[in-house]
Amino acid sequence: MRDVSLKKYNVVLFVVSILFSLGCQAQQNPVVIKSPDGKIRTVLSWGNDDILRYSVLNGNDTLISFSELGITVDGVDLGAGVEFVSRKDSVIDDTIPTLWNKSEIHDHCNYSRIRFLNKPAAIQFWVEVKSFDNGIAFRYVVPGEGERTIEGEKTEFRIAGKNRFYYASGPFQYGWPQEYQRRQGNSIKGELLAPPVTIEREDSKGFLSISESGLFNYHGMVLQGSSDNTLQTAFVSNEGHLKTGKQFGLPEPKYYHSVVFGAKWKQKGEIVSPWRVIMFGKDLNELVNNDIISSVAPKPSKELFPEGCHTDWIKPGRSFFTWLSERYQRKKNDLKTYRFYIDKASELGLEYVLVDEGWYSWKSRDRDNWQILSELVDYAQKRNVGIWVWKSSYERNGIPGFDDISFRQDFLHRCTEIGVKGIKVDFFHSENYFTVRLMEDILKDAARDKLLVIFHGVNKPTGDFITYPNLLAKEAVRGLECVGGEDSWAPGPPWPVHNTTLPFTRLLAGPADYTPLHFGRFMPAGTTRAHQVASIYMFTSPMLIFACDPQDIERSRAEKYITEVPVTWDRTVVLPQSKIGKLAIIARRKGRDWYVTCLNGEKADQVNLMLDDFLPENRTFNIELVQDSRSGRKVEITKFRQNSSEPLKLDLKSGGGFLMKVTND
Repeated sequence: MRDVSLKKYNVVLFVVSILFSLGCQAQQNPVVIKSPDGKIRTVLSWGNDDILRYSVLNGNDTLISFSELGITVDGVDLGAGVEFVSRKDSVIDDTIPTLWNKSEIHDHCNYSRIRFLNKPAAIQFWVEVKSFDNGIAFRYVVPGEGERTIEGEKTEFRIAGKNRFYYASGPFQYGWPQEYQRRQGNSIKGELLAPPVTIEREDSKGFLSISESGLFNYHGMVLQGSSDNTLQTAFVSNEGHLKTGKQFGLPEPKYYHSVVFGAKWKQKGEIVSPWRVIMFGKDLNELVNNDIISSVAPKPSKELFPEGCHTDWIKPGRSFFTWLSERYQRKKNDLKTYRFYIDKASELGLEYVLVDEGWYSWKSRDRDNWQILSELVDYAQKRNVGIWVWKSSYERNGIPGFDDISFRQDFLHRCTEIGVKGIKVDFFHSENYFTVRLMEDILKDAARDKLLVIFHGVNKPTGDFITYPNLLAKEAVRGLECVGGEDSWAPGPPWPVHNTTLPFTRLLAGPADYTPLHFGRFMPAGTTRAHQVASIYMFTSPMLIFACDPQDIERSRAEKYITEVPVTWDRTVVLPQSKIGKLAIIARRKGRDWYVTCLNGEKADQVNLMLDDFLPENRTFNIELVQDSRSGRKVEITKFRQNSSEPLKLDLKSGGGFLMKVTND
């Protein structure tokens, strides 16, 4: 990093604030981009050293102090030695339908395209900025032809004031550590932080989250603590991939969590970086409902998705899979087991069953694996159940990977021909330039064959589920598959802490394939059964895969609430009692019905719930409450009526929770 004094830039920032308070117009230096409501201001400035920097203000409150900008191409740091050339402004005001925690988002921002000249190299480039009422996004565009080498970015984020950082201490794509940290801003130096990083500001000044969106044709970003309260963009590779020459796929176990900094990559033509996203919310509700990652992602192709996320073959749903089966561990890939799961999915009203790893080796005397799979698909179709199939992204057990274009396209064609509805593609374990392009190619080819997709062993969502609505979820989370690995390959905090952290960190980026709900050996230690039931409403996803055995649902007193869980929602509200790592309470609406889902951390507690935090005041509603029994070993269900303006006191066990259904008369 360049050694600069920030004092003079803070003076410039103060002067800019005074100018705006007097109603003065911004000149070429600094360039100021306002949000539609005028409160959020992004200031681009270059001092006597001609180094490009930016800051972000919310009214008189500084969110981001002057921080460096720049992308390094062919050895040239384009942000060093800049000269303003031109600026073009426009307003974006659009509505985007979605399939996740709300039915649509409002994309409303002021958009500026500022052209600069890098004087030493005589190279022109653009910084594009979108300023929203609740944050900003910016990216670099470098025109040109031919092949060039990108050697990283100078982009940094100097978070103003004193802050607390919440983050996973390792990139999602290189394994399953995701050991969430809770650190003060003066102790993050040298730390590797996986976006999205959530920042709690001092003195109840709200929350920030930093991530990226529109990651296509580029290497994925991680963040590194460079000094107190300061994050620097970084680009890393898996050490195992570098040593073997493989660009993606599951590395040797000793390299699961081993990264190497300083990744470089070559690409042809115009260079367009992903959007660097800074989201702001005065509370957790505003943060969770911040849609900038989705708003700035490219819109779906009309050719592939004529009706966007509502294209007729895109059908979200719920599914069983056998991987964490308690009773069928030895026979989880057995055809009889799958037929049983299909029967139970049909009886319980689930839309799908996932056929997991191992099906590709099925064979009999007169049928190959595809013929056997086709018969299973037919069996499921007669029971109104769709079949998904698992596939490794890379060559595994002698079976070609999806980097083999002809194999990939033939595989997808055959899936469609026999009636498979979706594919779960696993073991990417990289977000390098090659893998990012491969994932997009898979999504495009799958869309042409009208196939739904889940990515597993993969990087964080970056708005890709907006651009490709056939992508219903990405793993990028320490979910129930990690139970049992807490002291080895899947370290992390206690599960109640982890589960009450995720809604305000990882899930800000997009839906996760957490595979929730288990009552047996894969039930996370320290959690109760009510916690497990509530988790399927908390870790919502358009493709929601239950980890438990079907019989466990049938035997549960909460069967009705498990089998009726929606997978897409009209509205989401975070209730004010929520606190990262300690308590998560979220209300979600589907149609006229509301569901309140609560996960508690390690400390037993009591909450006073106010229904008028999300419902009209002083009205009476019907309540169905699923909560822990005294022992915590089972759930109890009670039904009553409650006035929305009267507090509802609820006891919470350590690692407990509850689910509440709220309906009108």
